[in-house]
Amino acid sequence: MKALMRFVPAAIGIALVTPACLAAKITVEVTGHVSQVNDPGNALGGQVTVGQEVTGRYSYETSVPDDSQWSNEWGSYTQSPSQGALSLTAGTITFELDPASPSWHFAVNVRDAAMNSGASDSYVIQGGGGKPISGGLSGYYMNVEFMDYNGSALPSDAIPGGAPSFSAFPIRRGYVSGWSEALNANFDVTVTLESATMSGGNLTVSPASGSVFVRQQPVVPALILPADTQVVGVEGNFNGYEMPGYFSSCYRTYTWTRVAFVCPDANYNLTQGINRVEWRVRMPDGTIAAKVVEWEIIP
Repeated sequence: MKALMRFVPAAIGIALVTPACLAAKITVEVTGHVSQVNDPGNALGGQVTVGQEVTGRYSYETSVPDDSQWSNEWGSYTQSPSQGALSLTAGTITFELDPASPSWHFAVNVRDAAMNSGASDSYVIQGGGGKPISGGLSGYYMNVEFMDYNGSALPSDAIPGGAPSFSAFPIRRGYVSGWSEALNANFDVTVTLESATMSGGNLTVSPASGSVFVRQQPVVPALILPADTQVVGVEGNFNGYEMPGYFSSCYRTYTWTRVAFVCPDANYNLTQGINRVEWRVRMPDGTIAAKVVEWEIIP
């Protein structure tokens, strides 16, 4: 298992908080496009095609125990139907795991490969027991996987507590495989993933999206997270321009019920009209929670 460096940085905007074992369910939203379709029996009826945009999401509980506690390289975290969820939508078809299915299963499997072993770090969300889809599609299974051939992406085999960093995982894809009972035909779909962000429900920015300000008005944002969130740093951009100096100046406030950071006046980083501001919170394991807000500056 790779050693995880621990340090206390000088910047007041960086802090470590409550242990991950107290964390609850997380939800990650993904986007991408279909990169491959194998459907020789036309089970999908032409509804899924290469190049098609894909959206989806997965959820899991971070406090479940590791089924592979005997290993420092492998972590396996089995979820119940109330804990795990996975769906991918391409065109008019939504592939989704069905908690009521007798063949339902769901797990998060993590591999933290030993350094210099030549093996890959990987993080796979996988399950079976798909909801029936019109046309007789059923019995399919699904996964979303992130992989780093260099074996340096993960600090341990612990279950990740947020969305994976795409800079750490060059291989990112989703996969659906199943059959049509009506046609007795197999199919599989491969998706190349292009983004993965924590659902907005896990991260709050104040002022809220849609707020309107005059140029002379201070805009002092606060970033608010659940009390059980581990945070290493705050990052982000204004209208696509990364602003490390601004976000590193956000400082932790003292509250008993939430993790909160207060940032400097953002007014001078905003232009007249609609501004898109992305906030990213980096966790100790390299995962990222993100939230985008839009604020308007009027003359």
